[in-house]
Amino acid sequence: MVADDGYTLYVNGMPVGAGTTWQVAQKYTVNLAPAPNVLFAVKATNGGTGNNPAGLVAAIEITMADCNCASGAFLLTDGSWKFNTGTPVGFELPGFDDSSWPAATVEGAYGMSPWGTVTVTEVSGPINAIAGGSVVNSTATAA
Repeated sequence: MVADDGYTLYVNGMPVGAGTTWQVAQKYTVNLAPAPNVLFAVKATNGGTGNNPAGLVAAIEITMADCNCASGAFLLTDGSWKFNTGTPVGFELPGFDDSSWPAATVEGAYGMSPWGTVTVTEVSGPINAIAGGSVVNSTATAA
């Protein structure tokens, strides 16, 4: 995961990682408790001055505890994600109502200008902020 200029990643309301530069993406492994709903939320900030481009790129792979690849999922940042220019209280929590938020705008494919490709670093883990069953790997490999 990477954002121009920085981000905090939340899983089911728990902060699990952050990045502070758009040139280096982070890869996380997070242990999750079995739950009916898994929520990924990101607070991204664009620290530039004036009107300048910003973006978020993530690829999220969910592997079930039984290692049955057929029961997993793969999510990419795309136009189905939603955004808000503010930071509403509780946005990172399961059950938050984002139905009034607009869809994210897809600016282009991963690797496009002005960002190009990024370096991916492994964050030591797994992160046990949430105890339990499955694994989430987040990398910047697609837009």
